[in-house]
Amino acid sequence: MSHQEESMIDEELLPKDLEGMTRTFLTWLRDPENDELYNHLLSLQPVLLDELHLRMSRSDTSVCCIPKKALANILDHLGVTFSVPRVGRGRRLPASRKAMLKKRKVNLKPSSTSSSNT
Repeated sequence: MSHQEESMIDEELLPKDLEGMTRTFLTWLRDPENDELYNHLLSLQPVLLDELHLRMSRSDTSVCCIPKKALANILDHLGVTFSVPRVGRGRRLPASRKAMLKKRKVNLKPSSTSSSNT
């Protein structure tokens, strides 16, 4: 098969069903240029969803069109462990700490006043 024929195959439309997208993903993953990633996944190590999706989006095959949500479903279906970034973590964490500290102060005040009264 010539390089031109391979390019024509790569330009096929992305299947709309999850099973077809999974086949497209596995074909891309088995490409020799993805050996390191393939071995990483075979060793059962987790993968970062955003990084994998970014790498796929740079591909010149139809795998570049797989949406991130579909990729998460594909990985889940294949039993691949992946992680996603925590949305809003920086904003929520201080608020929860603040509430926790406020709660502690409220709990400390009654006990400190009752001990001073005795």
